[in-house]
Amino acid sequence: MTSIMQSLNHDISRKEKFHGKKSWRQAMNAVLNVKKPKLEKLSSKCPFVIVGAGPSLDLNINVLKKNKDKVIIFACERSIPTFKHHDLKPDYVTCVENLHEVNNYIEEYYEFLKDVPLIAPFSVTHLLAKKYLGPVIFTNNTSDSAWLEPVNSFTTKGGACVTHYGFYVAEALNASEILLIGSDLAFKDGKTHSRYIDGDCSPTDSIKVKGFYGDEVETSSTFKSYIDIFSAMIRETKCRVINATEGGAFIPGAMHKSLSEAVSGLPSIVKNKLYEKVDDEQIASFYSKLINQVEESVTKIFNAKRNIGKIEKRKPVHFFGFLKKNIQVLLNQCINTKVLLQYNEIRTNYTPRRFVKYSEAVEALANEYLRACEFILALNNEYTSDDRAGYLIVSSDMQSRAWLKEKYPNIKFLETDDDSSLSDILNVISRGKIKRLIVFNGKIKPDAWLIPGIECIDIKDPQKASRNFQLENYSLAVKNDEVLALIASNCGNTSVSCIDSYFED
Repeated sequence: MTSIMQSLNHDISRKEKFHGKKSWRQAMNAVLNVKKPKLEKLSSKCPFVIVGAGPSLDLNINVLKKNKDKVIIFACERSIPTFKHHDLKPDYVTCVENLHEVNNYIEEYYEFLKDVPLIAPFSVTHLLAKKYLGPVIFTNNTSDSAWLEPVNSFTTKGGACVTHYGFYVAEALNASEILLIGSDLAFKDGKTHSRYIDGDCSPTDSIKVKGFYGDEVETSSTFKSYIDIFSAMIRETKCRVINATEGGAFIPGAMHKSLSEAVSGLPSIVKNKLYEKVDDEQIASFYSKLINQVEESVTKIFNAKRNIGKIEKRKPVHFFGFLKKNIQVLLNQCINTKVLLQYNEIRTNYTPRRFVKYSEAVEALANEYLRACEFILALNNEYTSDDRAGYLIVSSDMQSRAWLKEKYPNIKFLETDDDSSLSDILNVISRGKIKRLIVFNGKIKPDAWLIPGIECIDIKDPQKASRNFQLENYSLAVKNDEVLALIASNCGNTSVSCIDSYFED
């Protein structure tokens, strides 16, 4: 019971922490990704190699290359630069990130990967799914995406990192054994990744754990939690697991061998496709029905709100029982978890004395469900139509708002705070026919520039030029030409212009 409560509290705190950002973004990605043709798995029985991006990958990538015909290779997205350097194409790429920055990791390798299928949960950033040149295979890996089962019933757990995810997918595909390489989960000479990969970070909470060779190695509390999760996964699986990382941390429960030893004696295999295409008409029908159900839910919730005063005081029933189960699962991903828990607690422990609090909890949850419905329906809109020309200032800085409005008195601006929920921002965009967002120094909590068809102009101060996002529909601007050259040198490949150029018309 204690472990269940700890798990529940962890989930609650996670949802609370990212309410208005991460959970909304995951829902947005899933809704946008479901519009694309999807792929499903076919079973297979052969050895899989899950490839992380740790420093030891440099030691055994050539061994993997020599034995590529003996195993199915799942490569996490961060390991791709190493694969490219050694001219070795993996069989599949795996990715779990819902952050847009993941696109920057492998965008330059899309041509190299154009024949390699990408396997990812529905919540993966829709930018990656949109830009990737090869086939994209989506999986369900949390209860949040259970509403997608009619078009993809292949369900796995997600774990805490991409290698956990790759492990679960391989296990679900009936792997005969799973080999781990590049899963160092430790620091080597201060490095956390292969030499061909950017993004190393120094340990801020260095701890010591048992190493692959029985020695002690330096790791972090985060990596230690990944090790513990791997160990639990290995205890639960019926599949043989070999840690062939040849460096880094020891993973309890796994056999520890060199990659050469692990693949020695394995026969060559026929690599049949592990997926099949889902019918486009099935996807279109599912999506159309989903939107209709959300629209019907809006009407039902409004009607229910009008009847709150008619609730039976003696023993009220579940007030939201009229919501279809799949829609409720989708909406619950988008709402404030605390509001949902308060409603469930009062309903479960109800007495007539708590009737007022129960009514308040019902109304609060109804409002959350309405906002979630509006969010899903707003995502269904097309934001590329010619009549969209409005500007939305997304900033809590009144001085910055006043400066922009004074500089361009003929422009009609709508305004909202940068800590508004993604739902609220999206609703303003939809109703105000907004084409461009104006932000300052990248400060916008829900990353609303990820909405397809919406442009974002990020006005930078010279000292804050380093934070920029190399994405389509995102561009940098400065207040005047004097700082243009200064700021442009710090912005990588992102274009930067004077703000005047956006209002010349």
